[in-house]
Amino acid sequence: MAAKPLAGDPASWVVVGEIVKPHGLEGEVAVEPLTDFPERFSPGGVLQLRTLTGEARPITIAGVRPHQGRLLGRFDGVGSLEAAEALRGSDLRVLPGDEPVRPEGFVFHFELEGFEVVDVSGRSLGQAGDLGEAGGLPLLVVRTPRGPRDVPFRHPIVVSVDREAHRVVLDPPAGLLD
Repeated sequence: MAAKPLAGDPASWVVVGEIVKPHGLEGEVAVEPLTDFPERFSPGGVLQLRTLTGEARPITIAGVRPHQGRLLGRFDGVGSLEAAEALRGSDLRVLPGDEPVRPEGFVFHFELEGFEVVDVSGRSLGQAGDLGEAGGLPLLVVRTPRGPRDVPFRHPIVVSVDREAHRVVLDPPAGLLD
């Protein structure tokens, strides 16, 4: 997989993982995956590395293995503890447009930010914020006039997501958004 030239604002790139810390003495690092598509971390794959200092560059995956809920990764050109330590806290990103083919009905978390949130009758409930997770369940932050509310992001509460209209339709149980 060839590296694409860096394009656009690195802040607009999609974060798929974070380098947490070095692991061992030979340049391996612990990676917290932040994607529903672990195949992004296949050997030979190219990600965009953005360090804490703001440096951005392509980086090629040399190897990866699962370890205690994270991944242990090796990258081309990172062969020592010191080189791995320099990557601590860095993000691993993909360029906009490098998203994998989405399964039917799948919505990428970064797409929802700013979507209008309405109930099944069309009444505005607020605006979509982050899509996170708590206890293994996806939660959509809905910014309501009374403040942010966490809404389970699953059927039957989420009725539909219309990417083209930038709208999420909810059927919230009584009291959920109070």
